Amino acid sequence: MSKDGQLVTTNELDSIYSTFPDGIIHAFGYGSGVFAQKDVKCAATTSTPNSAHNADNQHPLASQSSQPMLDMIFVVEDSKSWHEKNLDINQSHYALLPRLVGSDFVSRVQKWKCGAGVYFN
Repeated sequence: MSKDGQLVTTNELDSIYSTFPDGIIHAFGYGSGVFAQKDVKCAATTSTPNSAHNADNQHPLASQSSQPMLDMIFVVEDSKSWHEKNLDINQSHYALLPRLVGSDFVSRVQKWKCGAGVYFN
């Protein structure tokens, strides 16, 4: 952890970012996995090959609810195309319905007139 309470380093974020399709114009993370939160401990470790971390580092992206969470927001030029690629690469990042009906559904939900133009999954 850095002096300012940041749990995820730039190298770790770059490693995470590289697991997504090209076309991301801007990206930012938020949540207790980015900045330390009171009473949230980051004690999990990992050595899985797909992880952005090695066994010697604390793992800020643990999936257990007691561990810090890193949420990401990506700004992309063509959401339908980007989600189509991301559904191929990271299908587990999506709920069942978007996995079944595809990127067109995700893009339509995102562009729905009553929303903010953001798809949260």
